[in-house]
Amino acid sequence: MINAQAALNEITPPAPKLSASITALPYPVRSTTNLITYTINLINSGAVSATQVVISNTIPPQTTYLSGSASNGGSESGGVITWPPTTLPGQQNRAAASNQLIRTFVVSVTSPITSGDTLTNTLSVNSAENVNINQQPFSEFVDPTFIYLPVVMK
Repeated sequence: MINAQAALNEITPPAPKLSASITALPYPVRSTTNLITYTINLINSGAVSATQVVISNTIPPQTTYLSGSASNGGSESGGVITWPPTTLPGQQNRAAASNQLIRTFVVSVTSPITSGDTLTNTLSVNSAENVNINQQPFSEFVDPTFIYLPVVMK
């Protein structure tokens, strides 16, 4: 009888690795701000492509989507902006810029905002490979607006 043991090595196939960030302009938001432009930056630092990538963003409740402002075919319904599925290449054999997606949209401030208020939107990213970013909130605080009066001396 031969007693042989084989080492079992688990091999993990390469996978996409997604990360996202959101920025807002103007920054900081002030109580007199009318329009805010949001930019979503999605990067795949994994070795292989992420396919059927769907980006969704829930806008802050104090705002309204500016119709037609979403880049790359994004559309809004019920306060959620969704972009059509796309493929995001990985870093393997790719130039650094090709593994990045940038999406933008504009909202109009519809409710009065005051110093100290918070505007929060929520980003979700899903892919066919089940590499997802769910419920990533982005908050920005409303800075105070200062009014300076001239000093007149006689």
